[in-house]
Amino acid sequence: MRIRRREEKENQEYKKGLWTVEEDNILMALANGTASSEKLG
Repeated sequence: MRIRRREEKENQEYKKGLWTVEEDNILMALANGTASSEKLG
């Protein structure tokens, strides 16, 4: 039982669902290295 509860708790820490536009922009900036933080907002 303890292992199962621990796994359930760990799974709740991750975000599920689609990424937001802001998250997409941050990832694109990190991947390309061309955008400044001012352009992300």
